[in-house]
Amino acid sequence: MHVVHELFDPYRKPESGTRQITLTGHPHIAEPIVGAFGVFDGVHQGHRMLIGEAIVKAHEMGCRSAILTFDRDPDELFATSHGVRHILTDEDRLALLSTLGADYLFVLPFTRDFSELEPIEFLDSLISFGIDARAVYVGSDFRFGYRAQGNVAILRDWCSLHGCKVYALDLLCERKRTITATRIRGEIEHHSIEEANRLLERTHYIRGYVNKGRGAGKGLGFATANVVPLPDYTCIGDGVYAGYALIAGHFYKAAIAVGVPSTFGKLPHTIEAHILDFSGELYGDEIALYLISFIRPMKTFPSEKELIETVLSNIAWVGENLPAPNEDGTLRSQDIACS
Repeated sequence: MHVVHELFDPYRKPESGTRQITLTGHPHIAEPIVGAFGVFDGVHQGHRMLIGEAIVKAHEMGCRSAILTFDRDPDELFATSHGVRHILTDEDRLALLSTLGADYLFVLPFTRDFSELEPIEFLDSLISFGIDARAVYVGSDFRFGYRAQGNVAILRDWCSLHGCKVYALDLLCERKRTITATRIRGEIEHHSIEEANRLLERTHYIRGYVNKGRGAGKGLGFATANVVPLPDYTCIGDGVYAGYALIAGHFYKAAIAVGVPSTFGKLPHTIEAHILDFSGELYGDEIALYLISFIRPMKTFPSEKELIETVLSNIAWVGENLPAPNEDGTLRSQDIACS
């Protein structure tokens, strides 16, 4: 039994009452708040629990609820030539956070100057932004300030001087392992996509542009879109996946191949999607690919005939087993079981 988790549409403006504020200067936020603070890459189960606890506490205290995060992952500032691998782009991370029900989403620009603030200077800067925090929720491993020297103990001491309560929650555990973005990245990289989706509580997706490919698939009877992902995504484990393509607001079933098509010789690593029931030109367009289920590893086929038979079988499996989109091309944002 496979499960299709929530399919977040990064192109649709979230319908929420969350007000996003980039913290520059003095935004004049007069209301006291209860906030959850973190980077939140992936916005996974553990993040949702932490933010949910902050929202509940805000209601209990008669305060506004807030999520406090950075405009980019701090690691991006110090990345090597290999870059930083993310589950979500920064843009999509902020968009997804804005759907979780908080009153405010405060976004701190993470600059080099900001990164060099000592822990106490870091916390003092929040006051300079006019934030009146009555309680703050963080993970028990929370680190901040120059070279991540700040910890929960320093945060508690500072907050006690400013009338603010600190709730440092233990990381959410599942099957005796903590749920972290690092763990989920590992599941994605090792093609355990069903497990990654379960930990995320939504379907993992990537966005990318369609480039002109080799055209080999079309000649064999199954045209594919060659998708070049946006930078810095966590690498998807090589293999063939069942999933969906989101094109101009419409979902289509898709068989998605990730890796080197070695049957055709020495070729580069690609992401190619055969999109069912779609006909049209996609070159230059941005689309999103959602990964539901791992079908098989990549392999070198002994003959073109066996390649064609296997690929057509994979496409047929996708067509027969994934839930069909509605007539208007949408899919309901709830779990849908499929065999």
